[in-house]
Amino acid sequence: MVEGRATQEQLPKNRGILDVFTRVCIVQRSLLTKKIKTMKAIAICAPFFAFGLSGCLNDFTIPEQITSLNVDCTPENVQVFDEKIELSGEQSWTAKCKGKVYYCSYFPESDAGCYELDE
Repeated sequence: MVEGRATQEQLPKNRGILDVFTRVCIVQRSLLTKKIKTMKAIAICAPFFAFGLSGCLNDFTIPEQITSLNVDCTPENVQVFDEKIELSGEQSWTAKCKGKVYYCSYFPESDAGCYELDE
């Protein structure tokens, strides 16, 4: 078979109603096999595609997103400064939003949090 399709040479010679039925079954089976392969590919690729797009659809940095989740602000209103990244992977920064100043930290394998600083 070529690419999951039955060719004319691979089909049995016409010898009656049984051969016609056999021809139909071979063609249907090859179409079903192709359909199943397509469905498997879609099922495997769709989550990766959706996950990839979710990160591409916003223009906010990790500190802006984490700050907005931990305080009452939107990412657009968060101003991040004094950002530091340690060799361990821990990130820390100071953020300002709605006139309040916050110290935030994020460790990828653990937790993230922000607390308000007194000015």
